[in-house]
Amino acid sequence: MTKLIICLLLVFLNLVVTNVIFGDTKTGAVILKQTFSARAESMGNAFTGVADDINSVFYNPAGLISVKSKELLAGYIQTVGDTNIQVVSITKAFDQGILHNKETLAFSICSLQSGIIEVNLTDPDDTFRETKLYQAEKDYLVIVSYARKFGETISAGTNIKLIQSTLVEMYSAIGSGFDIGLLYKKNNLGLGLCLQNIGQEIKYKEVGDPLPLNMRIGAGVTTPFGLVAVDFISDLENEIKLNLGTEYLIKDIIMLRLGYKIWYDLDTFSFGLGINWKYIKFDFGLSLLSRFNYTYRTNVIFQF
Repeated sequence: MTKLIICLLLVFLNLVVTNVIFGDTKTGAVILKQTFSARAESMGNAFTGVADDINSVFYNPAGLISVKSKELLAGYIQTVGDTNIQVVSITKAFDQGILHNKETLAFSICSLQSGIIEVNLTDPDDTFRETKLYQAEKDYLVIVSYARKFGETISAGTNIKLIQSTLVEMYSAIGSGFDIGLLYKKNNLGLGLCLQNIGQEIKYKEVGDPLPLNMRIGAGVTTPFGLVAVDFISDLENEIKLNLGTEYLIKDIIMLRLGYKIWYDLDTFSFGLGINWKYIKFDFGLSLLSRFNYTYRTNVIFQF
């Protein structure tokens, strides 16, 4: 376990140095860059060290160990323009798993459907022929997750990802990747580390783009005033980013959330609301992209 932690930290340092020296690198697989959790998004996506429910699949799979029995998540995300995303995820916990430790398995399916664009078609001699309407992009993502507990305070988890992507209804590509995460939790403190989207480039015909590899390191602290979280992220495409978030629980029923993102091109503030009712959780999150633009996410989680 110690060697794994050291290895992940070295990869994180390498990502930071690469980002500073070489600048931006274009990456593919747009669906891997999306955020599927309304709860985490409304907290500024600061969730790597919090990771305590089914949303952990998308931030730090090690956190799936916190699931008590079974959880089912269904979500809808409206992003910029006509692009929308749907997600369904189910997870089950085992007190005595395959390796005789507490273990959790999860299975998730995500779909990204973009809007319609106009494409000008030409003849071989470059003479204009006609204009046709195509769906800009259609992506599907399947995730199989596994988490295991080591001792009382440490857990580890991994995601295996399969991606299918189609551009303008003409160019298709299939790719795969995986995540690996670690989580330390003791008393009111949580520390998380996750390396996401490790894998080979995704290719449309002969043109390939690398997967959006990134490293997340985060912390979550429960205080008398609520949950406070921070994530530090480095990836291949953008500058280093910092996410801040908080969650305040009112009488174990209502959760108020607020987040702020630093060093992003568009995202700044986010906020949201959560409601617990018996075995059902409803989460709503809204992110401000600019003065007149926003995205929103809705999730329903069933516990059984």
